Amino acid sequence: MPRVTSTFDQLVDLVQERSGGRNPITGEKLATPKIIDDLNPPASKNAIQDLERRVGFPLPDDLRQLLSLHDGQNEKGPPAFGLYSFCSINSMLDRYSVHKSTPGDMRMDQSTDERIQPFYWHPGWLPVGYWEQSEMTVDLAPGEKGASGQVFILGQAGFAHHFVAPSLNDFLQVTMKKLKAAPDFVFDY
Repeated sequence: MPRVTSTFDQLVDLVQERSGGRNPITGEKLATPKIIDDLNPPASKNAIQDLERRVGFPLPDDLRQLLSLHDGQNEKGPPAFGLYSFCSINSMLDRYSVHKSTPGDMRMDQSTDERIQPFYWHPGWLPVGYWEQSEMTVDLAPGEKGASGQVFILGQAGFAHHFVAPSLNDFLQVTMKKLKAAPDFVFDY
């Protein structure tokens, strides 16, 4: 398996090539056309450890590697994850705190994917990217048939969550395949 940092670099190049410095949804010209200019410096080892402490779960290696490369993006340029913007640690914690303040033990009736726990939200779910009302989530507390580190889309309230990939690195690879197949940049996982 390629290292997540190499995969991410390839994805950034592809997103830049496909977006042409434009918003992938509206097509508007962006003030900051280069994704690389929008990416934050690496997160410190202490910041990554603090993130783990605050969520109460160890991070998968590929997320640690990616945060050691870039602590998310400023969100002024094209979304680094194709359709999803890459959250900084502060943004992850802000989103996590919003979820944590809502009742998380409510079961979802329509959840059928046994890889994901059947709740609207769980404290072991860390949002690492977002687009509109959905969040790209790294699952640190998977369902009985899932694996820690898997990626799913945490849907809007009332909508079932959608499994995307068994790891963050796999998610990046899936995103590259989708981008190559969808030049207009709008696609479903």
